[in-house]
Amino acid sequence: MTLRSSSRTHWRVSFFREIGPSGEILCTDNQGNWVPECPINVIKPGGYYGFAGQGQEPREREKPAVWIPMSVDKSAGGLVWVPDDRWGPLRDRLILNSYDCSMSLVILEKLQGDVQGGVVRFPFRFPSGMMRGRFNPVDGQLYLAGLRGWSSGAARDCAFQRVRHTGKPVHLPVGVVTRKGGMDITFANPLDPASVADPENIGAVAFNVVRTKGYGSPEFSIDDPKKQRRDPVEIESAILKADARTIALEMPHLKPVTNLVLKFNLKAADGTPVVLELDYTLNLVP
Repeated sequence: MTLRSSSRTHWRVSFFREIGPSGEILCTDNQGNWVPECPINVIKPGGYYGFAGQGQEPREREKPAVWIPMSVDKSAGGLVWVPDDRWGPLRDRLILNSYDCSMSLVILEKLQGDVQGGVVRFPFRFPSGMMRGRFNPVDGQLYLAGLRGWSSGAARDCAFQRVRHTGKPVHLPVGVVTRKGGMDITFANPLDPASVADPENIGAVAFNVVRTKGYGSPEFSIDDPKKQRRDPVEIESAILKADARTIALEMPHLKPVTNLVLKFNLKAADGTPVVLELDYTLNLVP
C-alpha cells in the first residue's frame, strides 16, 4: 500500500506508514501547506488526512494522534514497532525515526474510542537523516538507513546504523493515562520519590497550532489565540504512586490542546538523571 500526500506545494511527499501488531495502520507526514507541523496519524476507513490543492476547498481532517513540535522533529520519517523483549522494556512500543537525524519513542493512549499520544526523543543524534528502520529477527536489534538530501543538518550523505539494547535500565516514560484534572505518566523503571515531590522538577507549557493554506503554523497561545506564545500550565502536585514508576500529575486546568510540553528533571531510583521532554497531544480530556 502506498499512501500519498500533497503537503508540499511543488512535489508530492509519500507518507511513511507502518502496520501495528493489532492491524492498525499509522503514518507520518511533514509540515507543509495545511499541515502545521509533523503529525502521526492513525488511519480510519474513509478518513481524510490530506491537503487542499489549488481550486480545492479545505475540509476538516481527522485529528492526528500526535502533533510533533518543530523544535522536536522537523521532518518525521518511518515508524517501526518493537517486536519482542530483546529491546528491553519497550516491547510492543512504537519508534519514530526522523530525517531530522533523531529517533523518538511514541506513546499512544486510547481514550473514548480515539487515540492520542506523544513523543520522547532518544538522547542521541545520527550522522544522517534516518528514514527507514527495521528490527532484525536474528538479533532483535534496530537497524536504520539514512541519507542527506534536501534541507538538512546531517553531517554525512548516508548512514547505516544499529541501535541496540545494552541490558541497562531504560529511564523513559512508556505510558500515559489522561483523566479528569490530570495525567498519570508511567516510566519504564522506578523513580526517586524525593525528586518527583520537588515542584521545581516537573513543568508544563502548552500551545496550539492551526491549519492554514500557508506553510506550517506559528505556536498560538491557548489563553489568547491571537498571540504567538507558549503558555504555562499549572501542575498542582506530582505524586509518585505505589509502583514507584507512575507519576500522578494533578493539573486542574487541563484541556484539549495540540501541544502539551512536559519537562522532567528527575532522578531514577538508582540515581541516574532522568532529564527529558514529553511532547503530547490532547485531543480529549475526560
